[in-house]
Amino acid sequence: MEGTTINVSRSGALILIQTGQLRDSSAMPQPGDRLQVELLLPAHDGFGRRCLSCTAIAVRSNWKGSNGVVAVQFNQVGIRKMAERPVMVSAEAM
Repeated sequence: MEGTTINVSRSGALILIQTGQLRDSSAMPQPGDRLQVELLLPAHDGFGRRCLSCTAIAVRSNWKGSNGVVAVQFNQVGIRKMAERPVMVSAEAM
């Protein structure tokens, strides 16, 4: 699912997930869910499009109006070349 980063730090991020991205309320990541999060970084002429690729754990989730908000704690963070894709939040297979 796609989301919008509200806030990001070295240890985690707060991500807004628009209702249209959720099949139903059970699709909202819940505390303890393992996630793969990719955050787009600003483009740079010298090295092109990159993203911050993180394994994370959802630590909090709730509703803000009709949208979902998920707080994640990063476990592992890396920077990689970005294919033409939007910011993604996806639950890892358990």
